[in-house]
Amino acid sequence: MFETMRSSDDRVEIDRPGTAYDRKAAPLFWPAWLWPLLAWVPLAEWHERFAREIPRLDAVVLAGTRAAPATLAWAATGLVVALALAEALFYGILWGARGRRLPVAAAAVAVLQAGLLELAALRLLGSFPAPAPAWVAALAGTRALGASGPLAVAFGGAGLLALLRVALFAGLQAGLVRAGWREAFALTCGGWLASHLAGWWLLELAQGRSVFR
Repeated sequence: MFETMRSSDDRVEIDRPGTAYDRKAAPLFWPAWLWPLLAWVPLAEWHERFAREIPRLDAVVLAGTRAAPATLAWAATGLVVALALAEALFYGILWGARGRRLPVAAAAVAVLQAGLLELAALRLLGSFPAPAPAWVAALAGTRALGASGPLAVAFGGAGLLALLRVALFAGLQAGLVRAGWREAFALTCGGWLASHLAGWWLLELAQGRSVFR
């Protein structure tokens, strides 16, 4: 049946399946002091992008707010943090349904780390205005071709870089919950598909339409 609680310098187990971890065998379960550094690198990259792109927005758009572009850049970076935490909580719920505990703080850092691949895709899109070459679309998704509409917006980023992001995030989750990579990859793919289908549905509803009609 279940193992009773016991602890030592190298191992902690509690009486729920899937919650034990070995500190020596699980290098992806980062020590708390390292989390700020692991989070800072992608956040610094996002902030740099926002600080560069926000001043380029149309004057009409910027006129709608009294905030300075620098303030907006920090606000957008804060939104990235909030979205990372939301995604970590979402996958935490999915793992919880399978009897495993995903540490939310570490998972949020994993989201930020994997998100560097999305930044790479955005840089690629910035270098090749739509319609971009086919190889750019293969890497960054159909958004590189200038596709529009709710379905295109929801799934426009589905390219090889997005697949690599899912695979990387799955590997990080596997290390955090002590699961196999295939299991983590299947769960992450399912979560990605569900969230993007929900996004498509919401965009359709925002336009007064329904995907069920």
